[in-house]
Amino acid sequence: MWPVLTTQDKRFAAAIPCHDLNLHRDNDERDELRKRRTTLNWVSHAWSTTSLRLHLCLLLLIL
Repeated sequence: MWPVLTTQDKRFAAAIPCHDLNLHRDNDERDELRKRRTTLNWVSHAWSTTSLRLHLCLLLLIL
């Protein structure tokens, strides 16, 4: 989701060549994807740790 542009932002954007704007957009998208990937890695790690603990508890209960 892109933030709402103010008039000052629009003036600033008009002064920047199009290819530079695209580079900024690509960097923003890349940063966003990196954040999502980091979050997914943490969720995956937490899930696998919890799953491992549950399996160990079940194994101890069976024995």
